[in-house]
Amino acid sequence: DVQPFCFGCGIYRDNKLSQCKECMVAYYCSKECQKKDWSEHKNMCGPLKKGELNHVEVKVSYAQKNMNKMLGREWLL
Repeated sequence: DVQPFCFGCGIYRDNKLSQCKECMVAYYCSKECQKKDWSEHKNMCGPLKKGELNHVEVKVSYAQKNMNKMLGREWLL
């Protein structure tokens, strides 16, 4: 499985992340990051909770997106 990381900023923080109470898949390091990501996460949260989306694929997708951001390759998103 993918190591826990903030879905908002992409930083890996093993013990300082809060989990989305609805889908139990997304993690955030702060309320600000959670609010920042909500426009994207809200479309996945319900289907994740219902098991309609694969949680590993969603985590990998977010990890790839955040890696591209950190490398300055937002145009690949």
